[in-house]
Amino acid sequence: LPKAAASPSSLPFERFPGARARLQKLKPLIWVHISKTGTGMLNTLYNHPGICPNATQEARASPVGVEDEWFYDHYPREEACPGSFNLSYSGRGHLGFGPYFRGNQGHAIAMFRQPEQRAISAYYWSKSQLFVHTPELKTATIREYAIAVQGCQTKMLAEDGYPEGPSPCVVSYIPPTDRMVQVSLQRLRHGFAFVGITDKWDLSLCLFHKMFGGDCTVSEFTNTRPGPASSSSYDIAVLDGWTDKFDRPVYELALTMFEEELRKYGVSHESCRAWCGRPAPVYASTRKA
Repeated sequence: LPKAAASPSSLPFERFPGARARLQKLKPLIWVHISKTGTGMLNTLYNHPGICPNATQEARASPVGVEDEWFYDHYPREEACPGSFNLSYSGRGHLGFGPYFRGNQGHAIAMFRQPEQRAISAYYWSKSQLFVHTPELKTATIREYAIAVQGCQTKMLAEDGYPEGPSPCVVSYIPPTDRMVQVSLQRLRHGFAFVGITDKWDLSLCLFHKMFGGDCTVSEFTNTRPGPASSSSYDIAVLDGWTDKFDRPVYELALTMFEEELRKYGVSHESCRAWCGRPAPVYASTRKA
């Protein structure tokens, strides 16, 4: 078996007052991986010596294009990250948080994404995978696909069925109800200790480290699931005016919570460059997946 990577010489908790205590309070954590919001969060978690002290060098690297299932099979959380994850939540296949909300308030973390950008990204990723996970949509236009998967972020928080999967985003293409939107807003506000924004990837990772310690690593800023296009954002004109009315309020609350935490912890592009030790180009919010 490969040897575990050597831990950094010191955990940078000391320069972030309260980070050690916040990390301990977060455990055992649940990473809610909403589709197309950033698989790269695995890099942050597995590179954090306070979360995954036994992670191998291979696990700490930035494997491109792998699924969560493959990663967890090759680098089991219980071995790499003893005591850090709630293992009752498998995290496989974009598992919903709904069935796990009760009893886990304050232990969840997630990235959220601008809804139309997320839907377009999901379409292109599915197309690149020959719609293996969404065969019913293989002939859909981008707009038709987006309508079918609308409310995905809402469903991930509000759907109480399917504790072992599949993802509530693809189990059916029936839109969520208005009641589900309200439930998801309540669970977002009270269930999550950390909320990041895919469209602000750089600041999100800086905020995570400011809150919970750990060193910044190059792999955290690598797009592990690159999309087929190369521009900083998708042209939503392809949706012909359609917007995701279900996910929009969820995203807006996530963005509000994110901005509240940035102010609370004094995180900005400038402060990140000062303590994270990364050159300015890293902190450009142009990451695309």
